Amino acid sequence: RALGADEVIDYTSEDFVKGGRRFDVMLDLVANRSLSECRSVIVKSGTYVPVAGTNGDWLGPLPRMIATLVMSLFTSQKVAMFVMAPKQADLLFLKELVETGRAKPTIERRYSLAELGDALAHVGQGHSQGQTVIQIAR
Repeated sequence: RALGADEVIDYTSEDFVKGGRRFDVMLDLVANRSLSECRSVIVKSGTYVPVAGTNGDWLGPLPRMIATLVMSLFTSQKVAMFVMAPKQADLLFLKELVETGRAKPTIERRYSLAELGDALAHVGQGHSQGQTVIQIAR
């Protein structure tokens, strides 16, 4: 909500498919449900934005992205792919937003370099709610 979402669903405690709610836009950060389940909660003219979807295989999000694009051919719902390929100009723009206070990064946890294994395990569990920072020096 602090980032501007009207509603945020905690997938660990709430089944978003049940309850009959419908949304104009679904920003899918977790991709732990099928595409048909995701489509079922989006209004007819709504938009589905997949961000995640690696499922732990070497192809990463590619299979889900392809399936989502194919799905979009057969429905009035829109698909807005979110694929990140960082460029220097984009990163400098983000840096300016942070430095001027117009954007505030969310840091969930900080780890020392000695705790790197714990940090990787935490991120690998897929439940991070912000950035995980490895502190190199004080």
